[in-house]
Amino acid sequence: MRSPYISFSLETKDVATVLPLVDTAAAGIDLARWRNFVRRIINAQRSSPAGAVGLRSPDGYVCGLLIYRVECELRHGLVLAIDLFTALALRHEERAIHALIKVAEVKARELACAATRVRIYASQKSFAEHFMAAGYSQEAILFSKAVEARPTPS
Repeated sequence: MRSPYISFSLETKDVATVLPLVDTAAAGIDLARWRNFVRRIINAQRSSPAGAVGLRSPDGYVCGLLIYRVECELRHGLVLAIDLFTALALRHEERAIHALIKVAEVKARELACAATRVRIYASQKSFAEHFMAAGYSQEAILFSKAVEARPTPS
């Protein structure tokens, strides 16, 4: 059965529209920072496979977003690394999540990736069960720490 959701490549004109989705996964990102990030991703598409895909509900509302890049990993070889995966729908959020998972898997096949790796933020713990149901398994735990910039020698 064909999904009623429609995927689209994120363009510069869509940046402000999807910011509320970004905020659900990575709170505190302002529009200027998000716009700068998307600009780098859109420009990176020319040199290496990377991009952003949005998802529209059957009603036409943007209800999902994923940011991806292709990288080489020791275990799998080429992987579609999804750094941001978020879905938010007033009705049928589960369907939106599963539709976005399918979009990711199609993109991985298009880019000849052997696996898909998805980053889920701590605020998205409920997404884990959907990935497990779709056949994903947890392979690693990601730790992060901000690094202070060193002053340049004068």
